[in-house]
Amino acid sequence: MKEMLDIKKMINTLYNQRDPHAIKSDYGRVLIIGSSKDYPFASLISLKACLMTGASFIAYSVPKSCFNLTFSRVYDTVINGNITSEGDNFYFDDINKLNYDAILFGNGINTTEENLEFLKELIINYDKTLILDASSLSLLALDPSIIYKKNKNSTIILTPHLGEAKRLFKTSFSSRDCLDFITPAKEYIASQNIMVLLKSYSSILVTKDEIYKSTYQPSANLAKAGSGDGLAGLITGFLAYGTKYYKKEQLIIFADELLHMASNAYASKHSTGLCDILKALKTIEDIISYSTETKKE
Repeated sequence: MKEMLDIKKMINTLYNQRDPHAIKSDYGRVLIIGSSKDYPFASLISLKACLMTGASFIAYSVPKSCFNLTFSRVYDTVINGNITSEGDNFYFDDINKLNYDAILFGNGINTTEENLEFLKELIINYDKTLILDASSLSLLALDPSIIYKKNKNSTIILTPHLGEAKRLFKTSFSSRDCLDFITPAKEYIASQNIMVLLKSYSSILVTKDEIYKSTYQPSANLAKAGSGDGLAGLITGFLAYGTKYYKKEQLIIFADELLHMASNAYASKHSTGLCDILKALKTIEDIISYSTETKKE
């Protein structure tokens, strides 16, 4: 089980050592699709996390049911992704227009037949890096065979917490330990270009070739609603541009560890019970700045 990352080196590479001749498309084009009338801000948490990764072009799509409410809280630099919707449901006009390096789908969406059809088209036709989180995993559990129709050029990352993993893998047991889900995750992947990040108090990434473990000790800091949405946003942003420097597996574990660093940094000055994802995200800038100062010394 692999677990070694040089976190400070990765921070400096991804955030600080950038080509002064770069243009915005050099550091990743991201599309985040999610939310619903019932959960209007779930994907907004993912968006705020993605903005902390240094990805340089971020588009955002929510359904008509919550568009005005959600976009009233979006930063001015975020682009409207213009995915067609009606009510809480998404539709494709032309999937070939999805010129993005990474797409995140699922946070806060409604599990409807229409969104299941949208997910099918995304899996079959999108040819780059697709991250499926939250309710998209519930949709996938309704028709698990979809995943094996994936575009041959794409990489799909599934990010289930263990309750979602139980439904997705059709297991009969319950556990809070990711180690117990490694075998069903391996069987589910079935030699496809699919990765499964099992999320619990300590995360494990399962790929067809290796198993990777986050090095952070278990912590109660992120045992809060929204933490998974934030992690999905971090993963998406880093995968959109970081693959020119690191393997996808390293970037996924890095995102998990950076979130733990941020939550622990916040909780070191405040009550653990008061730490949540939005407060943790605010400390990422301090972590990056500290790493920069350490580098200068």
